[in-house]
Amino acid sequence: MKSNQIYDDWAESIRYRVWVTPDEAIVMLQKRPHMQEVVKRAKAMQNKITAGIKPELNPDLAKVKLD
Repeated sequence: MKSNQIYDDWAESIRYRVWVTPDEAIVMLQKRPHMQEVVKRAKAMQNKITAGIKPELNPDLAKVKLD
């Protein structure tokens, strides 16, 4: 997952933020297997992007602009 911008204040800024690798996140989430699965799937997709199997940007989603 990539972050293009880091905000000092965000909707859930009462929570702390920590930057970790996918493997570190999987270890940290050992009591939340459903969240581990999300991280594992994101890691698998990143591996496909890195290998050139999938595009980095989905052309259909690239058309969507959020305000």
